[in-house]
Amino acid sequence: MLGIGIGFLVLLLGVGLGLGAVLTAFPVLHTGLKIAGGAYLLYLAWKIAMSRSLNSKGEAKARHG
Repeated sequence: MLGIGIGFLVLLLGVGLGLGAVLTAFPVLHTGLKIAGGAYLLYLAWKIAMSRSLNSKGEAKARHG
């Protein structure tokens, strides 16, 4: 819950300080932010896909194939 609260606070500060106006004034910055966000989502998806699951005893199961 702490991460959600901190993220919401950062979002509110960004809106309050005019981040929307900055991104509107500099479309290249907006595009770069979208690309960076997409790359981060792909990175997270890769990490989840390559992670090992735990069995009921808490031991990591080997992935086959």
